[in-house]
Order: sequence, then C-alpha cells, then structure tokens
Amino acid sequence: IDATRPGTGKSLLAETVALIATGRKATMMTAPYDDNEWRKRIASTLAEGATIITIDNIKARLQSASLDSALTSHTVKERILGESRNGVYAQRATWMATGNNIQVGGDLPRRCYWIRMDAHTAKPWTRGGFKHDLETWVPAHRGELIAALLTLVRAWYDAGQPPTRVP
Repeated sequence: IDATRPGTGKSLLAETVALIATGRKATMMTAPYDDNEWRKRIASTLAEGATIITIDNIKARLQSASLDSALTSHTVKERILGESRNGVYAQRATWMATGNNIQVGGDLPRRCYWIRMDAHTAKPWTRGGFKHDLETWVPAHRGELIAALLTLVRAWYDAGQPPTRVP
C-alpha cells in the first residue's frame, strides 16, 4: 500500500483490512535492514500464528530473499533462536507493506499487488468530513462487509471467473 505523501491513510487501510478479516487491528512491524534479521522476524512472527502481517512505514528499498521465499511458501523452516534445531512454521498469513513511494526489488514485484493512494492534496492528514469513523464503524458493520465481499466473489464465480485485463 503505497502513497504519494504521509498521512494519506495507508496504515488505516491495512488496519481496516485486518479488522474486517480477523476482527482485530493489524499488528504492525517495521522492516529490518538485512536478510538475516528478516529470517528471524519472519520465523518468530509465523511462530506466533499471525494471519495478517503488516510491515509499516517502509523507508528503504523493500528487498529480501527470505521475504521472497516466505510469500510463496506453505511452510517456513528456520533455526529456532538460541537453539541448535529448526522450527517449521505454517505460512498462511496475508502480508501487507505500507510506505511512501515504495521501491521493491528482487522477486517481490511479481509477488505483490500494488495499491497506490493519492489524496490529491499537499497535506492529506488535514482532510476531514469523512462519512464514517472506520475504527468504530467497521467493527459494528463487519458482518455486512464480509457479506458484501462474499457477494462480489460469488458474482465473479457465477460469471465464469473471467480473467482480469489489469497487468
């Protein structure tokens, strides 16, 4: 989830997705700067049973062989910290990353969906007049939102699962 400027609502969108999907806000973590730390974070986060993982406020190029692998794996095998044995962790999580003008490298571009947000204002954090306060409205209407999403999926399925023309 990428934006042109800070305060556009990237983290709010990630939290809203998590809230709809799980009934809880997303747990946010920052991106480590080397692949060795990525391996540790991935394994420890999956060991906790996370279902939605959000890497918030990407500041540098997002690139990691360990993250590349985790995104397309069913399981992650990694040495347990402080021990001389490996742990095997199920990888069923949905991963999200937020940042301004994110650059991705390695195999990540072909393993990601890019959401670009632009509030069309120099100071997006000063906007107001929104119809809903998502932090209170989404939990109160979560069932309706899930039903609407399932209706969209069912309509796509009934239409013969037409392929997208978007690259």
